[in-house]
Amino acid sequence: MLLLVGVGVLIAIVAVLRGEPFGETLAKVINTAIVTGIFGLLAIACADAAERRSSLLAYAGVVAALTAMVVFFIGVWFEAARHPWWWKAMAVSSSYALALWRATRLSLADVTGTLATMVVRGTIVATLAIATIITLMVLREQATPGLVRLMNACWILSIGGHIAVPILERLAKR
Repeated sequence: MLLLVGVGVLIAIVAVLRGEPFGETLAKVINTAIVTGIFGLLAIACADAAERRSSLLAYAGVVAALTAMVVFFIGVWFEAARHPWWWKAMAVSSSYALALWRATRLSLADVTGTLATMVVRGTIVATLAIATIITLMVLREQATPGLVRLMNACWILSIGGHIAVPILERLAKR
């Protein structure tokens, strides 16, 4: 976290030396600090999960969170936010960062039994499917009724799984 603070200070110094009006610069610094903190926490959570139980999901979560952080940084500080591609990249990277974070945390669930394992895996698949469907809609720039219905079904599965998994973990500890 000290590294993030150091980056924030360095950004502020560079912005002041560039001579931008401080109102705009301050907004950029604050936005950068907040978003960097959020995606940094997602990356740290995925790295923690990777230390507990090494998995492709955990490493992909770290990469996705760091990618979203870099995409945001580029958009804010290099005026890429004026281009539609930046918004698409931000939507895709953010969706996958969040989905992989949730999937990574779910992969740590300590459940027993075939049904409980299927619930965990189904929840992970539904969560990643939501990010994939959002990506398709963003890149195609349209939300067809079929994709929206599919995404809604995935949301129902994902939310149901997020509720069921902690209950299944408690039952497994009995």
